[in-house]
Amino acid sequence: MSKQPVHSDDYSSLLELSEKETFAQELYRRMCLDVKENKARVIFEMKEVNRQVVMCVLDKIEKDGTKEFLSYLEAWKMLEVKKVAARIIEVENEIAGKVM
Repeated sequence: MSKQPVHSDDYSSLLELSEKETFAQELYRRMCLDVKENKARVIFEMKEVNRQVVMCVLDKIEKDGTKEFLSYLEAWKMLEVKKVAARIIEVENEIAGKVM
């Protein structure tokens, strides 16, 4: 069984993916603080964030978010483009379904 050589592009892709995941985790942590403090700071930065990172943050909110996130998501949705706003709606529905 021969091993395929690993190309430097593979490493850079893995590194890029790891950096995006780390950045998404940091944004999520800051959003949790926003929700706790009833502030809306981070959502104003999200327009400048890579779309993959934004979707990763939304995945984290969908997985771990509580009903306290709903008003935050509602405010964020108003600032976003259609595709991101549609994903925010999905996350809102998922969280609302957990609450009921």
